[in-house]
Amino acid sequence: MNIPKPKLVMIDDDPVFLKGYHTLLKDQYEVFEALDIAEGIKLMESRRPHILLLDITLKRQKEGIEALPYLKKRFPDVKIVVATNWDSHLIAKEALTNGADEYFVKSEPLE
Repeated sequence: MNIPKPKLVMIDDDPVFLKGYHTLLKDQYEVFEALDIAEGIKLMESRRPHILLLDITLKRQKEGIEALPYLKKRFPDVKIVVATNWDSHLIAKEALTNGADEYFVKSEPLE
């Protein structure tokens, strides 16, 4: 009996990050990628993921954080994990206050 993998949508404007983390996560998740918020919302509506991995900075600084309240309201059952290059407690607090369930600082994926 095949148990379906949980679905994961990643929204990040860095194709290298998307490729690396797709490779890292594909064995545990059915992974879908988007380069911007609009594309990510379309994927979330069509794929109904369990988890969203969202970058804080997309086309503009803090665009991901600004989208968090809408995403949490629109997709309340999706766990939202915010990813960033900024190692800052203030940014982490802002992300969690705006609806993120988890927060992590990006690193190069291990292969």
